Order: sequence, then C-alpha cells, then structure tokens
Amino acid sequence: MNNNIIYLYKTTKQYLCLTVIAVMCLLTSDDTAFSEELTIEGSNTFCKRVLNTTRSAIKQATGIQVTVNPTSTSDCIMKLIKEKRDYCASSVHLDYILRKGNIDNKGYQEHFIANYEVVPIVNKNNPVENLTWKQISAIAKGDTRNWKDVGGSDMEIYVFTYNDDEWTRQMFEEIVMNKDSFTGKAKILDSDKQMVSAVSSIKGAFGIISKRFVMHHPESTMILKTDEISQPLSLITRGNPSNSLQSIIQFLKTPKARALFD
Repeated sequence: MNNNIIYLYKTTKQYLCLTVIAVMCLLTSDDTAFSEELTIEGSNTFCKRVLNTTRSAIKQATGIQVTVNPTSTSDCIMKLIKEKRDYCASSVHLDYILRKGNIDNKGYQEHFIANYEVVPIVNKNNPVENLTWKQISAIAKGDTRNWKDVGGSDMEIYVFTYNDDEWTRQMFEEIVMNKDSFTGKAKILDSDKQMVSAVSSIKGAFGIISKRFVMHHPESTMILKTDEISQPLSLITRGNPSNSLQSIIQFLKTPKARALFD
C-alpha cells in the first residue's frame, strides 16, 4: 500500500477518535453554558423555602438552571394578568386571588407544591399545651399578659416575633389575628434560629416559627397544639405550563425535592 495512503488513513482515524472524544465531553459536560435557563419570580416565601434550597437538585434532575427573583405574590400575579408573565410563584390560593381581585379565571392553573405551616411555640417547661386561635391572638396582641389567664402558671408572658415585613409574621397576623398586629412590646428577632434560642431560654416565652424548622431544631421548645396555620406554596400558570416548567413542577413534587425544602 502506498505510504501516503497509509499516512492518510492513520491521520483520519486519529482525527475521528479525537472528534468522538470531544463530542462525548460536550454531551457529558456540566457546563451551564449548554443548559437551559428559567427565571421564576413571585412569592418571597416560595423562593426562599422551596427554590433556594432545590436549585442545584433541579439542575441535576432536569438540566434546567433556575434563576430566582423573589418579589411578591401580588406583584407577579399582576404581571400574569397583564400577560407580562406566563407563570409565577405564589403563597396564596388561586381561588382567593381571583375572588379578592374580582378577576375572571382566564385559564389560570394552580400547581400545588407544598404547604408552608407556621406554629406557635413555648418553652418546653410551660404546662400549657393547647390554645385556641382566639387565645393565641390575645397573647400576641398583648391583651393576655400572664400564663395563668390561659390555664398555666402565674408567669409573665414574653412575646417574640419577626420584623413586620417578614412573611411568617404577616401570615400569622392575617390568618390568626384577623389582620391585627403584634404588641409593640414584642421582641423582634431576625431568624428562626434566634426564635428557637429565645423561647428555649425563657420559661414564659411565646413565639411563632416555621413548623419545618422547629421540628428539625426543637432545642427546649414545644409546639402549642391549635388549628393548623398554613398557606399553599404553588406555581400559577396562564394555561398549561411549558415543558420546561412542567419538568420542574414534577421534580418539586418528589420526595427527594420535598426533603430539601426549608
């Protein structure tokens, strides 16, 4: 065989091998430059409790890189209605949104992901175990100031809460307190961790917190038994979700994803 032909054959074979290796590297690369990107905005609670903790897992499961833009449910819903957005993250039931805003349902769909539940907590040495919303509201407002008034020991009540722009507090005030506010004497805390620490340290303490957080980090606290205080965390779409968003919705409903929620 002619030496030139042999050389050409070997060179071509080497080139093809290198090409195959390069293509395989591209197909298996985790480079985000080749992944699809999707921005989800809306409810700050949904973004914080669901998306911030699952973004990496979403990318791994679906190949979609999620960008989170926490604004508010109301802002994003207005964009949805004005057809500036096709979907938004929500922490309010779709039916409530439509009734409250007197909005016709033009094919909006609610894709439920999880419930965000808030619970009242006390020090574990407090003998009081269960209260009604009316009793809890009176404590939070400062109308009830001693535990003996709700069946407990003769002990002053120390109320702890969060800043008034924090969703846990807003949700509690709207659902349990009928839109009244916490007492001005309440101690303002910045995090769930601080809430657990404060209530664990003071026998007469009363606070509110994400149920999921306190279940994982109870320390010396106890959840007061009362009616469930919760709001839905959902993705609302105008019409059917895109294939990409549907993939994310399906993943967020899996046990693997739910285990990551904050």
